[in-house]
This record gives sequence, structure tokens and C-alpha cells, in this order.
Amino acid sequence: MMNLVQMLATRCITPFRTEVASKLDTFTQVQETLEKWLKVMSQWMSLVLVFTGGEIAKQMPQESKIFKNTDS
Repeated sequence: MMNLVQMLATRCITPFRTEVASKLDTFTQVQETLEKWLKVMSQWMSLVLVFTGGEIAKQMPQESKIFKNTDS
């Protein structure tokens, strides 16, 4: 991505500006998607700890069962 940004800053990129900008947009979208995915995975791991053991799992057996089925 840094290389594409550097390319866009040069004068000689004019014939390829549209293609380079398109690739940069694509990579930006991929990066944002991966960041969101990692955030969701982190939050999911927190839920796993809550619903697979401990006091909350005992207090909420129905929800724990639903979560375990979803997790599997």
C-alpha cells in the first residue's frame, strides 16, 4: 500500500493513475475487512471464556448451550 501511495505521488504515473488508485482502494478495503475480522475474533474469544466455564455459564445454562452449539 505504501508503494502505491508513493507511486500516486509521482508525475510519471499519469497513464496508470486510475489503475493504481483502484488497486489502492482494493487493498484498503481488504485491510479494513481484516481489521474488523480480527476485532470480531477477539470479541468471540472473550465470549468463549464467558460461556464455556465459570459462574456465568452456570447462571445461564440455556444461553451457554446455545453458544456452544453456535461455536461448534
